[in-house]
Amino acid sequence: IPSEIGTLSALTVLELDGNFFGGTVPSEFGSLSLLAKLNLGELNLSGSVPREVCDLRQQSLEIFIAPCTETGVVANTFQCYVPECCTECVT
Repeated sequence: IPSEIGTLSALTVLELDGNFFGGTVPSEFGSLSLLAKLNLGELNLSGSVPREVCDLRQQSLEIFIAPCTETGVVANTFQCYVPECCTECVT
C-alpha cells in the first residue's frame, strides 16, 4: 500500500478492498485526520495496524474494515483487534 496516500489530508473515505495491494498498513495513514471510513478488506496484509491508524478511531474514523477474524488474527498474520481498532473483520 503506497504510504503517499497518507498525504491526502482531505480524504474522508478510502476503499482499497478487492485490489492487489499487500504488505503492511503505512503509519502515514494516521495523518488522515478527516478519514471517516477505511476499507482494507480482502487485501493480502501482514503485520498489524499501526497505533497511529488505530488512534483515528478516537477522532473521525467511524468504520474500519480489515482482513481479520473476531480475535483480530487471520492466517496471513495480519492483526487488527475488534472493537479497539477495527469495526468489522472480513475473511
